[in-house]
Amino acid sequence: MLQQEGTDTAQRLSQKRSGSRHDLERQSTDRFCQYATLDYAAISQAYYELGRQTEFAAAFIELRELESDDAAEPIAQIYAWTGELDEAFKWLDIVAEKEDPVRITDYLNPFYRNLHTDPRWNIFLKNLG
Repeated sequence: MLQQEGTDTAQRLSQKRSGSRHDLERQSTDRFCQYATLDYAAISQAYYELGRQTEFAAAFIELRELESDDAAEPIAQIYAWTGELDEAFKWLDIVAEKEDPVRITDYLNPFYRNLHTDPRWNIFLKNLG
């Protein structure tokens, strides 16, 4: 009887661990995408500022190819920073559609500075509410 209880308990723990492992793997993948997004965004900006266009383009391509919900805002920021305003607004619209507008927190972020003089900037902010 005791051996059976031990076997049952071991099986329950194994099942619980298996479920936990799956949850951890999913969380780990989500975290990796979040960190990878931030890494590629920072690396892209650094290469752009250093004038290393080939490396900038490669890092920015990697950022855009990430399958992550967290990538849209950094992509918008990079486009704004580099002066590609049409693309920046396109990606900001994607961010606004996907996320709670409150999450686009830092409108005074230097990344968005190039957008402040564009008439679409105030319209975008007004549409957020």
